[in-house]
Amino acid sequence: MSWSDPEVDVVDNANADTDRKIDEKVIDMIVSKLTSEEEEVAANTSYKYFKACRNFLSKKNSDSIDEKLLHEIELEKDTLREKAIRRMAKRHLIAEKMDSEKAVLKMKDTCKFRKEMKVDDLRVCFEDKNNHEYDDLRKTLLVNSGVVDNDSPRPNMYVPAYDLNKTACIFIDIGILPAKFDGGWLKWHLYLAERAIASSERKSDGEKMCIFFNYTNFSSSRVPPLKITKEVVCAFKDHYPERMDAIFMIDTPFLFRSFWNLIKMFVDPVTKSKMVFVTGDDQKEKMLTNHISADYALPFMCPTNVKAGLNYLEDIEDFFYNTPFDYVYGEKQDT
Repeated sequence: MSWSDPEVDVVDNANADTDRKIDEKVIDMIVSKLTSEEEEVAANTSYKYFKACRNFLSKKNSDSIDEKLLHEIELEKDTLREKAIRRMAKRHLIAEKMDSEKAVLKMKDTCKFRKEMKVDDLRVCFEDKNNHEYDDLRKTLLVNSGVVDNDSPRPNMYVPAYDLNKTACIFIDIGILPAKFDGGWLKWHLYLAERAIASSERKSDGEKMCIFFNYTNFSSSRVPPLKITKEVVCAFKDHYPERMDAIFMIDTPFLFRSFWNLIKMFVDPVTKSKMVFVTGDDQKEKMLTNHISADYALPFMCPTNVKAGLNYLEDIEDFFYNTPFDYVYGEKQDT
């Protein structure tokens, strides 16, 4: 038996909240309240800027780089920097209902959070498996993905597709979550979120992600403890505002109701409004085909009479080590 929450209101245009007119002078004021260090952390919320910085430093240290070309690279980097800082300020301003003072405080708090969680390390830790500096971090992520110490054939979450708006999608398989949660669960979620946002940014200059939950094999024995779930939900509410495009809860069983009743108080109203409960072939046909192509869907997302274009991830090594951070799994890389 499946279940959906009647209190959840579906919003057809999930991007409407970011389309409103923002006074640029208010954004100027918010940015002016940041320290230079906070500005740099804010700029690094953009993976494009993060890559541009690394590229600039690499070229700058090269003996053969042309000075004119180096200057052009620096100008591009600086443009990306300003854009990223202002985008972050706008997201927090919208989340705080245009209260600029609260937006400043939240933005500063998010900069502190990103430093404490070492988000930039999440972005680079799988670039070189021989770099032992990140051995512990890699192990933490792999354990929480379920592919280590859990006998799982694939990660319980990964980023394999874009929706019709070219927003990167995270697919979460509830049925293969770890049997125990020893720590690192939040970092695993941040890793996937950062990958999805980076992919959206590269693909369409987007800022959002979309999440599809597969509840087909839901088991109460594999539900994360409430404390850990609250930590993840609150981290995303406070530090990733205006990043969620839509959340699809597919084939949620009746048993899920008690778990949902415990956690929904921690979910902010805007995010809750973007949650869509989908049950059975008719609703999959009606609700999902308008959001994602069957060519980019997994079997659990499609009606029984529709062939999914994607298969479940089989090559774990390829996803973690060979797929660039700002590409979805299986996406053809630019030459």
